[in-house]
This record gives sequence, C-alpha cells and structure tokens, in this order.
Amino acid sequence: MVADPYDAFLGSADIVTWQASLAELITLVDATADAPSRLRRLGQAITVSGYLGWLSLEAGEPAVQQIADDAFASLRDRLAGEEQPGTDACQAVWGRVLCWEGFPRLGRSLLVEAGEVPDEYTVFGQDRPPVARLALLRERVERLGARGFLPLAYQYAWELVGIGALHEARSVLAAPDVDQSSLVLGLLGMIDEQQGCWEEALARYMRSGWPEHRHRAVMLSVIVPDADADADADAQAAPLEFDGPVQRAARCVGGEMDQAEFARCTAFLNACLWQPVDDWLIDLELGKLAFRRRRHFEADHHLRRSLARAPAEAGFAIADLASTNLSWLSGTSLFEAVSLAPEAVTAGEEALARAGENEGVRTGANAVWLAGETGDTGFVAAPGEDWAHEDQAKALELRGEKALAVEVSLTSFACTGNHRTAGRLIRRLMAARFTQAAGYLVDLVLAEQSQDPLALLETAETVYKVGLHSRVADVHGSDYAAVFFERILDLGRFEFKDLVRACDLAARHGREDHAEELLLLAGSRAEGGSELLELAILRRRLGKDPADVDQEAVALLDRAARQSRDRLERLRIAQEYAFQHQYQRARTTLEEEGVWALETDLSHVELIVALQCVCLTDTERRQLGERAARRLAADLAAGRLGTHPWLYAERLRELWPEADFPLVGQRWSRTSTEDRASEWSSHAGELDAALDDPAADLGPVMESARLAESFGYRLATIAHLREKVDELMLSYGRLTPEIITADPPVSKAYDEGESRRAVQLSELWRACLADSADDRAADRLHAFFEEEKQHVARWEARRRELLAPLRDRIIRASDALRTVAERLIGPEQEREPHPVLTGLYARLKQDVARLLSDLHTDRTELEGDHRV
Repeated sequence: MVADPYDAFLGSADIVTWQASLAELITLVDATADAPSRLRRLGQAITVSGYLGWLSLEAGEPAVQQIADDAFASLRDRLAGEEQPGTDACQAVWGRVLCWEGFPRLGRSLLVEAGEVPDEYTVFGQDRPPVARLALLRERVERLGARGFLPLAYQYAWELVGIGALHEARSVLAAPDVDQSSLVLGLLGMIDEQQGCWEEALARYMRSGWPEHRHRAVMLSVIVPDADADADADAQAAPLEFDGPVQRAARCVGGEMDQAEFARCTAFLNACLWQPVDDWLIDLELGKLAFRRRRHFEADHHLRRSLARAPAEAGFAIADLASTNLSWLSGTSLFEAVSLAPEAVTAGEEALARAGENEGVRTGANAVWLAGETGDTGFVAAPGEDWAHEDQAKALELRGEKALAVEVSLTSFACTGNHRTAGRLIRRLMAARFTQAAGYLVDLVLAEQSQDPLALLETAETVYKVGLHSRVADVHGSDYAAVFFERILDLGRFEFKDLVRACDLAARHGREDHAEELLLLAGSRAEGGSELLELAILRRRLGKDPADVDQEAVALLDRAARQSRDRLERLRIAQEYAFQHQYQRARTTLEEEGVWALETDLSHVELIVALQCVCLTDTERRQLGERAARRLAADLAAGRLGTHPWLYAERLRELWPEADFPLVGQRWSRTSTEDRASEWSSHAGELDAALDDPAADLGPVMESARLAESFGYRLATIAHLREKVDELMLSYGRLTPEIITADPPVSKAYDEGESRRAVQLSELWRACLADSADDRAADRLHAFFEEEKQHVARWEARRRELLAPLRDRIIRASDALRTVAERLIGPEQEREPHPVLTGLYARLKQDVARLLSDLHTDRTELEGDHRV
C-alpha cells in the first residue's frame, strides 16, 4: 500500500522526503475536481512547501528553497483563484498561508474558526509570551509522543533552551525514537556549547553537512586543538570552504539576541580566553556578539580586526557586517552628535566591491542604504531580481516612484508581515490622511509582533512621525503611544538595549513619565563601558538644566572610563565629561588617548569627537581642526575615502568652518534623491499643470491608464491632491485679511481700531453717551450703521470677486480628488481574497467615505460663501 504523501511528510524530517511529498501533493491538487477535497490537499501542499522552504534554508540548500518558495507562491495564487473564498474550508487554508507569511495570530484565528489548529501549526506562536508558547508545545508533544512530528519536538526543545532548561531539552532530543538528523544535531550542539562540552559539540557538528554546523565546527576547532587527532578520519572537520551558504552562516547575526544565544556565545568566548588562540574567527564572533548587544563601538573594533586577517573569500561577509554595524550607530539618536555616516558609507562601498555574483539580497539592502544616505540614486538604478521586496520598494521611493513603491509594499507586506514595510505603507496612508487604514496596520503590528521589541520600537517611531500616537488604540481609551510604551516596557524589562532605545524614544517625544521609569530600569541593567556611556548620555538628555552637574552621570562615566578600552569610546566619555563640566577629567582622558601627540594616528571620527569637546582652548581647537583637514586631504589623495568624500568634509566643515581645505574642485553638495524623470513625477506634473489652467481638460489625466490600472497611483494621487487642496484652502484663508481697501468697513479692518471709520465710530458713540437726550447724536450713529451695512456689502462683493478664481481652483482640485477617491477601491481590490489586504481595503472604504463627506461639506461652505 502506497503511503499518503502528507503522512510521509509528517513522519519524517528530511529534505528529500519532503520534496517528494510536495510534488505528489501538487499533482493531487491538480487532479482533484471536488472542491472540499481539493482545498484539503491544497492546504497540505501549502504546509509542506512552507516547511520545505524553512528546512532548506536551515540546511543551506538555496536551490531547494527556491523550489519550495515558488511552489508556495503558486499554491497561494491557486487558493486566491478558488470560486468560493468565503467558505470555512477556504478560510482554513488561508489560515495556513497567513501563519507562514508572518501573521500567526490572524492565521490561527481562521484555523480555529474552521475547526482546530493542526499540530504542525502549533509551532507558530511568535505573538505569544514564551511561557504560553512552551505550555502549548508541551501539551502537544506529550500527547503525540516521541514519534510525533519532529519539527514540533524541535521547537519545544528550542523553547526549553530559551528558558535555560537544558537538561529537559536534551532529554527530548536524545530520546531513542528521535531521528538524529542535522536539525536535531544542531540544537544538541548548542546545548553542549552552553554546558561547556566542546568536544561533544564539535563531534555533533562534524556529523552534519549543514553550512551553519560546518561554520560552528571550524569555530570550535580553534579551542579544541586536538579534535582532528582524536576524531575518525571520516568525521574530521574539513577545511572551511566559504561558499555561498557558509558565507550566509558566517554573516548571519540573527534577530534580537535571547538569553540562550547569549549564554552560548559568552560560554564560547570565555573558553577562548583560556586558550592561547588569536584567530580572525574569534574576532568575528566577538564582533557579532557585540553587535547583537548593540555595543557598536566594540563591534566595529572586532570586525575591523577580523576583516584585516580573514581570507579573501570571507571578506564580503565581514565587510557587510561592519557596514551594517556602522549604519546602526550612525542612525542612533543617542550618538547623533557624532555622525559616523561617512565611515558607514565607505564601509558599505567596500562591502559592495567585495560582493560576489550570488549576494543579491545583501547587496540590495546595502545599496538601498547607501542611496538613501548619500542621495546617489546610481546605487539603486538597476535593482536585482533577487532583491527583497522591501529593498525594491525602498529603491523605487529613492528614484521618485512613490506610486509603484506602494504596489510593491502591499505585495511585500501581505507576503512577509514585515513591520518596516507596514511603516512605509502607514506613511503613505497618512499622507492621504487615511487614519482608519493606517491604524489597521498599526494594530496588526501590535498583534502579530507583540513579542518583538525592535518591531514595536520602530513602529512607535513611525506612529509618532505621522501623528497617529494620540489616536485611541483600545476600548480602555489608551492612545497608541501609551500602548507601545507599556508593551515595550514589559518586553524589555530584562534587556538593557531595549530599555535604552525605548527611553530614548520617550525622551525625544516628551513622554517624561515613561522615560523616567525606563531610565531607572536601564540603570539596573547597565554593564560594560558602552552601556554605561549610553546611560550617561540618556541622563544628560533627560536633565532639566544643562548648567547643572549630574553626579550620577559623572559616576557612570567614571565606571565607563575604567572599563572601556576602545579609543573612540573613551573620547566620547571625555566629551560627556565636558558636558558635565568635569573639564579636568575630560582633558586627562584626551591626554591619555594621545590627542595632543602628533604621532598618534587619530581617525577622522576620533578627530571630530575631540573637536567637539567643549573643554578645548581656541588654540587647541584650531590645531585639531588643521590636523583633521590635513588627514582629510591625505586620505582623499590616497583614495581611502570612497566615492563620496564630501561626506567627511561636510561633517568637518559643520564643526570647524575655518578649515582651509586643499580640495579644489571637489563636489560637496548632496545630490537629490528625487529622480525628476520618474513616471510619478511626470504624472504629478501633468496633473498640476491641468489643475492650474482653468481652460485645460482634466479628462486625459484623470482617465489615464496609470490611474485605471494601479492602486498605488490612485493612492499617491489622492495624497498629492489633498496636499494641493490644503495649500489652496490656506491661500484662500490668508487672502481675505489682505484685501485692504483705502477705507475698509469697521468690522473688516485689521488695524486694531485705528482706521478712519473706526475712529469716527468711537467719536459718535462718545457723543451719544455724553448726551443721551440729544436725538441728533443718536440719528448720526444710526446713519453710520446704515452706511456701514452698505460698505460691508461692497467690501464682501469685492472680496468674492477677488477670491472667485481661487475658489474655482479649489473646487476644480476637490472634484478631481473626489473622482480619484471614488475609484480608489477598484474591481481588483473588491475581488482580493487575501485576508490581510481584505481588511485593509475595508478600512480604506471607511476613510474614503469620510473624505467624500468632508469634500461635500467644504464645497457647500465655499459655494455658500460665494452666494452671500
């Protein structure tokens, strides 16, 4: 009897079996005519394709991963084409799709509505607290027994490792009936590392052929020098070949570091300290650990050391990490006084120069960042097909194609649930003031990524920037700002890096209550020079009076100075000493780092930090400035400043304008990121020209193929027209006070009662009040008011005459806005079956209805004002 392909999938955990099961299930989907049976098989095929993509990614099998991803996309399209998308059976399949696409909470809700969450979908609990995930997994694993679905047992063991239950996790994985596949060997190796069992961990990694395990095996061989001599010939670790999968493994730093990963890294590095080793791999591991803990100065030091000694084939992986690390540091507001953007750009260009042909995804992210930082759209002129959707959307925006960027962002968000893509869509929706739709996306991030501090922090930043922070978020009346900070505080209670980022966000947006609470918690978690320095900076930023000395901040700087070994970090400490009016300590630190010694080879950024110290004399500042200018000229001549050397000069000029740069003919101004020849710019220009010319026909623009076919163009056009209408309305309101005649009515004069008629009215009232029995005074006052009525009528007629052309332009733009808004949700959006996009379009309908109502009210007021 032939086994069912889905049963074969559930009973194994190897790529070959899963790939065969997927092929059979796709064949069954194509051959099944009965809708319920076809949907059941479709759901199974989607599950297998999702798991196959995950396992092939872990195993370093890009070809198989591509097959799985293509199959998943094809099956999702097949599901979208089903004739009855609203049935329970169809919604259950959509629930499976959503779990794989980054919406586990919404996906589970659809599965629950359709019956029950299958065991193989219990692993999708990223939105749940760790204890809740662990309890649910335990129940399923104990019910299914050792021969159950292996990825389920693997995820349960992973969660146990995350809370430190290493022995229990080992017992789950080492059970006799558990297949000792590479998947299991990797997790057992991690447990061995945390427990200091280096020989056992190395033996497990050497039994696996996965790139990550090959990388870890070579890493461990550094501290287990006799491993090759003791191992069997077949099990010895082969020399590390830096092919594509291994490069990705070496470069990968993962997401936010949990306690289990931190324990493994620190255990390995502590073991290195007991061994007489000095290897580039150790520096790489130190750099990755420091980066994940947001100790960026320390990470830069180790990554530069590793890059200098690593083999050429490892160069791109390390250079890309170094560039990413500096880009994070240059984008951190805590260090905004010291811009490292020039160094980050140079590092990014070096990484691109080292990239191979198969590094499209990473070069895409790097190129997009470089284009945004430098304004040079040449970096994104030709995006690669293998670029991530998020990077493709960024590239389109940088080239001025904001409408097409909306289309790509919608596709990307529906397929990944990426919070940064959600942020981009939120900004576009708020440009059109579609608050219901923007709030829907914020709610999705809050629900689906409730356990990810970075996603919450970055989304909170977006919410503040677009003005959504004060919008009510729940039935209790809490606004979005309060919800975000409470969630971040709950998640980051034990992580310094999360606390300090949240505190920084609160400080910048006036949430003093949250900032103080976060600062207190961060103070109890700070350790190491970098963290103590960050805490001192935060205390200064939260201080009430810059003239006051914060003794606690000074104590933090003292501790940081004792622990810090990095020169740039110590110069930042001297800078903070000076801000706290500890000038002698600042000067002592500068002297210890050799700032005054000409033989000290200070980098560009180190010279900048030294120049920023407020304890310098004018002579010292001039000498350092001239030294920085000479260093800049020398490195420019040697070609060490990359293709954008103006970034270095711009930074120095802002700080020391007196510098005499021997850099004649260099271009220092930023190039514009807006591509004037973009399709969107052409469309917007045509629309503006037609609106500004009363005789022009709006029909060709409003009936263009772009608006008819592209949702992104319609949304971007609505935002553009709303901005246009707002500008015209502002001009309409400002024009009225400027209509000043030689003798304005008293009620229309803007001269604070000093006009001729105002003075005349005052005299008439004085005469009338002085002698109330004088009928002639009352008659003259009455006659003045009768004349004033006629004067006001003439003034209003003149005002309407002057405002008529502007009013017509407002009505013309409003009519165009109404036309595009009515067409925003077209037939394609009405037929959209994807649950996430369906919810978004429903909210957009509400926003459009409100917009149309506002336009009707405004037009009624304008026409009424014109008839008065």
